[in-house]
Amino acid sequence: MVSEEENRTATEERRWPVPVIALVLGAVSVVAALAICLLTYFRTIDSAEEQLLTFYMETAQALAVDATAHTNLSDEILLELMYNNWNQVNVKPSDQYLCIVDADSKLILHTLYPDTVGNDAGGNRILGNRKCEPCVLSEIVLSHENYLGGYLSSAGQEQIAAFVYAPDRGWTIGVHRSRKALRDQIRKGLNPLLAALMIVCGLLIPVSLFLLYRTFRVVQSRQKRAENERRELLAMLDAKNKELQSLVYISSHDLKTPLVNIAGFSGMLKEHCQELKEILAGVNLDDQVREKLHLLLDEDVCEDLAFIRSGVKQVQTLLDGLLRVSRVGTAEIMPQRINMNHVLGEIVDMVRFQCEEKQATITVDPLPECICDLNQVHQTFTNLLDNALKYLDPKRQGKIHVSGSIQGSNIVYCVEDNGVGIEERYQQKVFEIYYRLDPTGQVEGEGLGLVIIRRILDRHSGKIWLESELGKGSKFYVSLPYKESS
Repeated sequence: MVSEEENRTATEERRWPVPVIALVLGAVSVVAALAICLLTYFRTIDSAEEQLLTFYMETAQALAVDATAHTNLSDEILLELMYNNWNQVNVKPSDQYLCIVDADSKLILHTLYPDTVGNDAGGNRILGNRKCEPCVLSEIVLSHENYLGGYLSSAGQEQIAAFVYAPDRGWTIGVHRSRKALRDQIRKGLNPLLAALMIVCGLLIPVSLFLLYRTFRVVQSRQKRAENERRELLAMLDAKNKELQSLVYISSHDLKTPLVNIAGFSGMLKEHCQELKEILAGVNLDDQVREKLHLLLDEDVCEDLAFIRSGVKQVQTLLDGLLRVSRVGTAEIMPQRINMNHVLGEIVDMVRFQCEEKQATITVDPLPECICDLNQVHQTFTNLLDNALKYLDPKRQGKIHVSGSIQGSNIVYCVEDNGVGIEERYQQKVFEIYYRLDPTGQVEGEGLGLVIIRRILDRHSGKIWLESELGKGSKFYVSLPYKESS
């Protein structure tokens, strides 16, 4: 059987040291911070590119509408006008340009490289953002579709562009820029911010790690102090319990000696009274005196002796009960998995005579197993069924029902009866030592059954509680471990 100290030591060995936990959490926080920074960095670049492409599409659409609207101008004049207007826009990247191809995919305008006018641009490969399979620019021109995304120019450079078809002219108008140049520009603006964030993280991480470590150290120190205080309290409580148990045992043992003497001498006194009566029978006495002596010896003295013997018996019963309660706390417990159906079957057989005498029935549902000491769980449910039988209502047929269910890591058993019930104001008092619901003595008992049950359950990390209504019956609930503690 593994002791509580060995279990505690094994549990402590499985715990991670506080510095290791602090370092792990610190490393996780560093990685998370860097990941968030980098993710934000690259997402910002992608978002800026998407916004620029949207702007290019709007610009290309505006130029297409403008080209369609000037039907009175010839192609040459309109192209020259568009070229001049484009170059007059000062606030634009130097590598951003306007490109127009005709229905044959021939360049008819290129604001960045005018000498390429007349070249064939139809072979430029489209990179994506189309529902169809990968294609070349000439396919977009022939299909008269709009396009937004990237492509590879004839020089092998990756470009981003928006192409819009102008139907009246038969042109495809595109606004372009080098993807590399765009990303370099964005990075140039973001890099200082990223560097600042990295510096801040670099400064904050050691501070946060230190604070985290200090916090864990403080928590660990307080936990150790609380654990030491708990152990001291448990040791003190254990010592007090042993002292109390020793005191109960010695007191009970020492009190029994005078009780035996009282019982013995009261018996002798009764015999002396009988001898005195025999002596008085042979003595000539006045009738009035003889009658008075007979009253004293036959009634008064006998009644007094009966009270003395009854008191002695009651004190002996209380002392025996006190010793039983004390022994519950010292008896060694051996927890094991208990078949409760078998246990309740044995107990029901034991109380079968009382059931027949009171014309009561006991029903038991299929019960789940629990982890407990066999003898003590047997005693627990014996006391509960015994109480239920004692306090049945004689005005109706007695019914007792036992059930159980799994609730988390515990089993909750219920012993339900249709007896006299308990008033709410007395429902906690029934767990007090020597308290009895029927103080008149008509119901046998010492008022210790529930006290013993609570003491047993305390040692098994269990508990007992009740629900009751006067005149309708009571339900006593018992909670016991279902799973073995690690």
